[in-house]
Amino acid sequence: MDKLYSRKEAAQVLGISLSKLDRAKAAGLISYIQYVENGSILFSDAALREFVVRNTKKHCH
Repeated sequence: MDKLYSRKEAAQVLGISLSKLDRAKAAGLISYIQYVENGSILFSDAALREFVVRNTKKHCH
């Protein structure tokens, strides 16, 4: 099973702010897990990797 990250941890791993992570989540750009009991939101390693791959731009010269 993938490691799970809190919002703060995920933002740190990605090198982005919490607000940018929240905007990406709201826009459907990053997958997440939300536990119904307490409402906590977690991000998996796979979701973080996928987000990086989808949002990495290649520069053409």
